Amino acid sequence: MKQLMKFAIFGNTYQAKKSSHALRLFQLLRRQKAEVCMCRDFYQFLTAELKMDVHADYLFDGDNFTADMVISIGGDGTFLKAARLGYEYSIEHPEEAAAILCEYAPETDKEIAVASQKYLASQYKAEVERWGEFDQKRWDAFYDWLYENKVIAKEIPDGKGFTNDYLN
Repeated sequence: MKQLMKFAIFGNTYQAKKSSHALRLFQLLRRQKAEVCMCRDFYQFLTAELKMDVHADYLFDGDNFTADMVISIGGDGTFLKAARLGYEYSIEHPEEAAAILCEYAPETDKEIAVASQKYLASQYKAEVERWGEFDQKRWDAFYDWLYENKVIAKEIPDGKGFTNDYLN
């Protein structure tokens, strides 16, 4: 018997148009009897400001939750927050991360998945202190190489073309 999935949902509280698409997602999760854990601020935004009738099994603040799947709704960096949490979990628990992968992708070879996660756990943040951070010198050098090798026609100024602003 397959265990029901537990979803953690983050959202954008200042783009109502995007947030309104969440209602359909919540209805689908409820029909599937999934456990829904929601960021308290997003829940309050949906129910108080948008007057949506959504259900959450429990509310969380910050990173204080556990889930099988994290969903980000918005465009304000919540996806990066969700991805960071997933990667950090994989770094700290490579065998458990591989087991989750194999549960939801049963065609995956468990032995290979575990070995891969054990190796990757040390590589996800190998050159930076926090996951996902762009190194300006590295990107500036890459953009220079693109221009010098005529891959792009116009130079990209130093420090442009990326941001670390949404990492938290």
